[in-house]
Amino acid sequence: MSAIRRFFRGRVGLAVADHGCLRVCVARRLGDNAREYRARRPAPSADERDAKMDAMANAASRPESLTEHLLRQWVVLELDEETRRAGEAIIYSLEDDGYLKVRLAEIVANSKHPLEPAVVEKALRRVQRLDPVGVAARDYGGR
Repeated sequence: MSAIRRFFRGRVGLAVADHGCLRVCVARRLGDNAREYRARRPAPSADERDAKMDAMANAASRPESLTEHLLRQWVVLELDEETRRAGEAIIYSLEDDGYLKVRLAEIVANSKHPLEPAVVEKALRRVQRLDPVGVAARDYGGR
């Protein structure tokens, strides 16, 4: 006989325990099966559910990152596939402050897909037109 069963032998009053195996052992000791035991638990009232939903709706969400903000704009532009991939590579290469500190040649070399340098240059000009102003600048002059 298991230690849990030995412990609960004769202790019928502990049926309020709600811990996995403990609950099942208590329910069996009471002569019920686990499904009947769960069925007897009261369902949450509509007020309780509404309070939980209100709390979840009012919880602060994580602010959108610059990368997410730019990608959300980038996906709606009508672009050919190579320009789209080049722009995504540029966006993922940006620093947190929005500056592009890596050379375009590095973006071309590190890309998963082959990119033409001229297409990356074209994509950079398109990324620089996204919001916020000044994104993907390579220096303070905006070049």
